[in-house]
Amino acid sequence: MLKTKLLWLLLLLASINIASATISNLSLEPSSLSFTLLQNEFKSFDFSLTNTGLSDITASFSSTIIEDNDDDQIIIGLPSNVITILPSSTKIITANIDVDSSMDLDTYQGIITITDTNTNVTDNIPLSLAITP
Repeated sequence: MLKTKLLWLLLLLASINIASATISNLSLEPSSLSFTLLQNEFKSFDFSLTNTGLSDITASFSSTIIEDNDDDQIIIGLPSNVITILPSSTKIITANIDVDSSMDLDTYQGIITITDTNTNVTDNIPLSLAITP
């Protein structure tokens, strides 16, 4: 019985560590993004990634699909290529937001995900996008 409880405790601790893993030695700035946008608006923005470690970080990018109730979308445009961030250096990433002309007026949440392609560990930048008239 004690072995079973210990095993469950170890599994729980392992799952907590996996769930909270972030890319080691990567600093994201800003840590979250918030924009107020209009329907049919296109906006570019920057965020930075700093490698505070001693080895290269290779990163790829993805984002959540943001849709309203009738499938109009806000598209987050991110670099499609893998980038390398050298030790003690910063890369400025330019991305864009493209709001559908029929997007419902509301506030939407999304996530930009940065993946270390060497380890498959991820970091996230939360997005809050308010669509106003």
